[in-house]
Order: sequence, then C-alpha cells, then structure tokens
Amino acid sequence: MNDDDGAAVGTIPVRVVLALPDRAREIALRVPVGTGARAGLRRAIAAGLSLAGSELEVEDVALGVFGRRVADDTPLQADDRLELYRPLHQDPMARRRREARRPDEARSAVRSAAPRQDPGPRQDPG
Repeated sequence: MNDDDGAAVGTIPVRVVLALPDRAREIALRVPVGTGARAGLRRAIAAGLSLAGSELEVEDVALGVFGRRVADDTPLQADDRLELYRPLHQDPMARRRREARRPDEARSAVRSAAPRQDPGPRQDPG
C-alpha cells in the first residue's frame, strides 16, 4: 500500500553515506519503521551501495547517525543519515603532538624578521 507520495506506508526515508579519502558514496532509500542501523546498511548494499575499495566489512564497520556512534540495533528515524566509519590509521592526539613539536619555519621566519618593541611604561589615564 502506498500513500499520496508513492512511498510505502510504514517506511521512512534514510540516507546511507560512506566517505572515502577521494570521494563519498551515498544512497537514499526507504526502510521499514523500526529498522536497526546494521539492517539499514544491509538494505543499502542490496539497493546498490558498494563497499568496494573501502576495505570495510558489512558486519564489522562502525556505524553512526549524524556524527554519533550507534549500536547495530539502534532504530533508524525518518531522514537519518547513517554513516559508515572507516578505522583511523593514526591516533589523532599523537598526530597533534607530533605536529606541535615540529618547528614551523614560516612562523619562525616572520617572528625573527620583525623585532619586538617594548611598549614602554603604562600611563594611568586617571
């Protein structure tokens, strides 16, 4: 049975998104009300979403909705964006520490080119 928009009654629209380093894949589909996140992913794959080239496995990939991790059985809501999360290849905190330790030549050159001037003693406006 369909409603006036041609959508099946008892279904909701969702989008499933896989972001890769050089592009993103997205598919919009309708799933039955109460469909869990992992089941939504399986339906997206059946509808044409490809995981090829992503090194992800359907049963192992981490899932989220609008940037928040969700459990496999979390029911999807109308207009949710189900996201597939790729594993990190390096720890973000370790990378920040490494970047902070590395000297920034451009910044160092600007600092040494402009000598600091002493503003002198402060005058009380009073």
